[in-house]
Amino acid sequence: MTAGTRDGPGPWQAAAERAPAVLGWAAGVGALTVVFLILSGREARWLVGLAVLVVVLTLLAMVGDRKRFLLCLLLASVTIRTTINLWMPGPTPYSTGSGTTTTAVELFAFDPALILLSLYLFLGRKSRPPKDFRITDIAAVAFLLFCAASLVNSAYPDLTLVRLPVMARMPLVYYCLSRGVTSRRDLKTVAAALIALVAAQSALAIAQTAFGSFDWINNLVKRDDQLTVVALNGSDVVRATGTVGYTTVFAQWLGLLSPVALAFAAFGRPAAVRLGAGVAYITALVAVVLSVSRAEWINVPIVVGALLVIWMYKQRSGGLSRGLGLAALVAVMAIVVALQHDLIVARLTSPDSESAYIRLPMMKVAARVISQNPFFGVGLHNYTQVMRSYGLAELIPGWDFGVHNSFLYLLAEAGIFALLTLLFLWAAAFKRLLVCLSSRDQVVWTLAAGMICGLIALFIHSQVEEGFHIHQVLNATLWAFFGLAAAMPHVASQAPAARL
Repeated sequence: MTAGTRDGPGPWQAAAERAPAVLGWAAGVGALTVVFLILSGREARWLVGLAVLVVVLTLLAMVGDRKRFLLCLLLASVTIRTTINLWMPGPTPYSTGSGTTTTAVELFAFDPALILLSLYLFLGRKSRPPKDFRITDIAAVAFLLFCAASLVNSAYPDLTLVRLPVMARMPLVYYCLSRGVTSRRDLKTVAAALIALVAAQSALAIAQTAFGSFDWINNLVKRDDQLTVVALNGSDVVRATGTVGYTTVFAQWLGLLSPVALAFAAFGRPAAVRLGAGVAYITALVAVVLSVSRAEWINVPIVVGALLVIWMYKQRSGGLSRGLGLAALVAVMAIVVALQHDLIVARLTSPDSESAYIRLPMMKVAARVISQNPFFGVGLHNYTQVMRSYGLAELIPGWDFGVHNSFLYLLAEAGIFALLTLLFLWAAAFKRLLVCLSSRDQVVWTLAAGMICGLIALFIHSQVEEGFHIHQVLNATLWAFFGLAAAMPHVASQAPAARL
C-alpha cells in the first residue's frame, strides 16, 4: 500500500504539492525581513530570530506530523540562550559577577519561533486538563506572579523588568509540554529528542575543548568568550560550555539530561536504542569530565546508584529480566575515568582560590538578605547589586558572585512564596514520575527513571551553585521536565504495555 492511498495524500506527497507555494512565500517574507533589518539598523540577533521563524513556518507547512516536529523543535529551542541588548535611555549600573559595570541592560527574550511553537502547542489542545493538571497550572502561574511581585522591594526595577520575560518563558514551556505530549509516540519522540540534544551538546563541548571557541557560538549566545581556562597544578585546562552557558551551568544541564540517555542505554529496547543512547551517554560523560565540575563528578556515581535501585525495584516486580546493559556502561565509565585520571586528580587536589571555602560566607550573606526581605525578596536580577549592603565586604571581601545555593538565591530575590511554589512543582513532578515507575510500558518507566535521576542530580548540584532561575537554558529545561512529568501519568494510563 502506498503512502497516499489510505488516509489521503501521504506526508511527503502533500509536502511536494505545497512546496512551491510555501517556498515562494518564505523567500518573499525572508527578503522583506532582510530589507527591514538593514534599513532599521537592527542587530544581527533579530535577523537570526526572524530567519528561524521563516524556516519554522516553511517546515511546518511541509511536514506531515506537525505536533511531533514542534515538540522536538521546542525542546531544541530551550537549549539556546537568547539575549538581545535593550538600550536604556541612560546607562544602568549592574553587576556581571566580576564587578559592577555601567552598560546597557541585556534583555533575555524568546525568538519569535519559540513563541509560535508555544502558542501552536498550547492552543492546539483538544481536551480539558485533568484536575491534577490544574493544580500545577495554578502553581506555575503563581510562581510567575510572585516573581513579578518582587518589584515591590526592587532597588533596580529595570533589571527586574528585563528578567521577567525570561521567567514568563518557563510556565509557557511547562504548558506546551504538559498539553503537547498525549501519546506513547509523543513520549518516544521526546525521549529521542532529549538524547539527541545531550549527544549534540556533549560532542560540541568536546570539540570546543580540542579546537577552541567557535565564533558562531559566541554570536548565537551573545558571550564574548565561551571557554573558561582553569589552572591545575601549573597547567591550563580548558572548560567548554556548548551553547548552554557558563561551565558549571553546562555541567548542571548535562547532569539533568544525561541520565535519560543512561536509562535508555541500560533498559531500552531494541538493541539499536541501547547502542545509540549508550554512545550519547558516554559522550556526555566525557563532556562532564572535561567540564571540570567537582559537584557533577560526585553526581555520576549517585545517578548510577539511583538507577541501580530502580533496576532492583523493576527486577522485583518482574518488569526487567537483565541488567547487563547497565553493568557494561559502568565498566565503560570506569575506563573513561581511568583515562582522565590525571585531570580528575589535579582538579581535586589543586588550589581553587578558596572557591569551595567561600560558599559558607556567601550563604551567611544570603541569610542576612532573606531575614530582612522574607516575603518579596530584593527583586529579580537584583541580588548581586544589593548584597554588598548586607555585610559582603565583611565576610567575603573582593567576591562579587551571588550565593552559590540555588534555593537561597531564589528565596533572596523573589521571596518565600516563590520558593515554596517552585518546590511544590518539583515535588509534584517527582511524585508523578515515581508513579510512572510502576507502569508496565517500557518507554514510560524508562523515561521516568532517567528523569528522576536527573532531578536528583540537579537538586544536589543546586546546593553549591548559583540559582538555576538566573540561567535561562537550565531553568527552561527544568520546566520542560515539569511539563513532561505532568503528562506522563495520563499517557501511561491510556497506553497498553508495549516494547520500545
